[in-house]
Amino acid sequence: MVAATTKPTRSIPRAPPVRMADVHSVCGLTDPFCKHSIGAKISDGGRSRTLAYNFHQRVNLPTNGSGNGALLFPLSYLYQPVCVGTVVGSSTSVSYTTFAASNNFFGGATISGYRITSAGFRFRSIASPLNASGMVFIRNFTTKSPALLGTNDIATYNCDDYLDVALQDCRDVVVVPQRFDAMMSKQLTDPLVTNSNNLLSNYVPPGWSVVQIGVIGGPTSVSVLDIEMIVNYEIEFSDSDPMQLAATPTPPVNPIVNDAVNMVSNSVKSIAKTGAESFGKMLAQKATMAIAGLVGGRIGGPSGARAGMMIADAAMVD
Repeated sequence: MVAATTKPTRSIPRAPPVRMADVHSVCGLTDPFCKHSIGAKISDGGRSRTLAYNFHQRVNLPTNGSGNGALLFPLSYLYQPVCVGTVVGSSTSVSYTTFAASNNFFGGATISGYRITSAGFRFRSIASPLNASGMVFIRNFTTKSPALLGTNDIATYNCDDYLDVALQDCRDVVVVPQRFDAMMSKQLTDPLVTNSNNLLSNYVPPGWSVVQIGVIGGPTSVSVLDIEMIVNYEIEFSDSDPMQLAATPTPPVNPIVNDAVNMVSNSVKSIAKTGAESFGKMLAQKATMAIAGLVGGRIGGPSGARAGMMIADAAMVD
């Protein structure tokens, strides 16, 4: 009698689950309004010691006697990212000369380099509802030379992304500047190389686009928009500076997070008028789906239920 033999079975390897820690890392590097963006660093393998710093400020956009006004937002380290535009009369042409103010994050500390991990702006009308006339023009420039932005048009369409919205409807418009290149290839930038004085004509963008917001036909000689600015930095100090003791190594290289950040950044528009909360949910959905695709398409494991709920929640947002 021949003994029965069992046919060997071959197990099919399962794709690793989506880790919520990776989703949070992607959100922290793509959504400046996310809580995970505070303290976020680019994972480049600890090649340098940096200090994460969150710059958070509010400014107002004023109009002239004709109801026109404009601001430009070039991201930098030495100077606060605001240039106040000069608009003469009812003209829509605006000129920018200098940054509004210098930054003094760490007093006399010696900074050897910096990079921006994320940045964003929120625009809200503060005009009286019965007096909120006029239009708001938001422009994002990624290819136009900043030196040429010294003279610009408030309503120009020579830009990479734009939004025209009535002042009364500008309730929570979000703008996230775009990166020129893949984020993870961006090295630390010497702050003295980017702009050695406060002239806009000498400004060299550290890998990020420049945002302009303007108002035409609004209430006259009054502030009409509240602007919230968030810029998250990684700052590197000189080896001899005492602040270097507060710096920590950058995170180990995480190819999944790095690739997902670039995928998310390249798949979203830089301007959204649905508000920061809806924008954040959309980014969280895209981050989860990007990581799921990179690890093999499976959303499972201990964190799978939470990832699925995140996607379902984000899908409900228009």
